[in-house]
Amino acid sequence: MRSLKLGLSAAPWYHERSRAGIPLEAAGWQIGQAGSVREGTWVRFGLRLTGRQIVDARYEVFGCPAAIAAAAWTAQRVVGAAPATVASLHGRTIAELLALPVEKTGVALVVEDAVRAALAATGLLVRRGVD
Repeated sequence: MRSLKLGLSAAPWYHERSRAGIPLEAAGWQIGQAGSVREGTWVRFGLRLTGRQIVDARYEVFGCPAAIAAAAWTAQRVVGAAPATVASLHGRTIAELLALPVEKTGVALVVEDAVRAALAATGLLVRRGVD
């Protein structure tokens, strides 16, 4: 059996699935996606806002254990945050905080791109941040 090659910080997030899956009735959800199955990592991220606060976040992911852990951690982390705070969250930071192996930084960047796409769908994201 192959090891997951996840650091102690990331391993619990691989098993955390409470925010997995975007509701089929996605009314009120802003959806963004990045990556591709063909390239090995695809992430779909959903955000639900009330006013200028993220009240729920969900994800769907196809990829390695590191991609799953990064998406799960990010979905948990953004709930309760303002879009401006979320816009400042970078994939490299996600990878560092989860102690992902350096070769897995790219999957955290795909998570970042999906989150940014969901933020853009809210209409609050402007060219260099959030208003």
